[in-house]
Amino acid sequence: MNKFALSFAISFEHLSRGKRILEVGSRRVNNANGPDVRTFIPVDIGVDMIEGPGVDVIAKGEDLPALFGAESFGMIFSLDTFEHVEKWREFLRGIWGVLKKDGILVLTAASKRKGRHNYPSDYWRLNEDLVREIFKGNEILFNSELEAISFGLAVIKKTDTLDGLEDIRLIRVDDQVPADLV
Repeated sequence: MNKFALSFAISFEHLSRGKRILEVGSRRVNNANGPDVRTFIPVDIGVDMIEGPGVDVIAKGEDLPALFGAESFGMIFSLDTFEHVEKWREFLRGIWGVLKKDGILVLTAASKRKGRHNYPSDYWRLNEDLVREIFKGNEILFNSELEAISFGLAVIKKTDTLDGLEDIRLIRVDDQVPADLV
């Protein structure tokens, strides 16, 4: 994870107290010996689809409700992971399913300014309009470009489901135009 995403994430440390916390995309790829979110926030479980440092459970985002049960976490961190998930709708539905009502999702992803970076692949980019569309009906705490390379947001869950995801077209990294990929 880049230092800007880490700084953004730890700015929500005060909201993490007393919550069961899940980190999705927890495998440490860059800066393996440096600080990560667990240095500052008491993460209970780290999940990633690939085994490695920082991973407690190997699973995909869409499998989280079956593994942990509905609404089982009060806070979820997913940092610099979203753009690497090909099936982003299923990923978000899975995360949303394990997040408690009034729980907080802290998410960072590559902005349109960041170049391709395969770990293992790189698919999507976000912007503010897309975030507002994806999380409509929920409370977005913060939403910004982080030093031009990452996009960060924190969302308080108010709706049980993320409706309308099938109609949303993200920015595909290959061509930086709305994608029709599923």
